[in-house]
Amino acid sequence: MAVAARASRSKRSTACVGRHTTGFDELAHFLEAYTPARVAEIAGLSEELLCKTPFLYGRARAGIIGWTMEVNLNTLGTATVNAACNLALLTGNIGRAGND
Repeated sequence: MAVAARASRSKRSTACVGRHTTGFDELAHFLEAYTPARVAEIAGLSEELLCKTPFLYGRARAGIIGWTMEVNLNTLGTATVNAACNLALLTGNIGRAGND
């Protein structure tokens, strides 16, 4: 998410954050402790992949995040869904038409 917050500097995502969110400054402050190196270690991913993914998703013409009931039923399900929704909001992938 920290990487996504840094990736959210485009005009599209800035407008999306302004229209669809509250508390962005507080979120950005909270995420300062989660450097790419720290998140990569927690997630078990390379820093490169961790940093590349939000940019690819955020710049896609149409992006989607899908999950199954297993995510919802997991003990961290709420946090996982919240993170997925925040990624969509931070990158401007809310309310945009898909491939038409």
